[in-house]
Amino acid sequence: MDYETLLVERDGPVGWLVFNRPAAANAMDAAMMHELEGAWLELDRDPDVRVIVNTGAGDAFAAGLLDAWCSGAGPEAALAAGAALGAEAVAQIGARPR
Repeated sequence: MDYETLLVERDGPVGWLVFNRPAAANAMDAAMMHELEGAWLELDRDPDVRVIVNTGAGDAFAAGLLDAWCSGAGPEAALAAGAALGAEAVAQIGARPR
């Protein structure tokens, strides 16, 4: 699948999920937040991938969440949305068979 803000690569048993907005220090925006779940699931469902490595293109891993993606709702909404996404990602990882 093609992504606007992410690169998804495979190298043997390693799946690479790369935040690809180096001009913005890989700050997460609405598009990236929308794409993340699909990218993680794409790698997770690949039986050849045994580990997923998240990294960032350029000099930064991720500068944080852009308030703009919250439609002006403010930093509290951005923080709550990011925390919810993180909790869901951790829950999905925890639910994986060992």
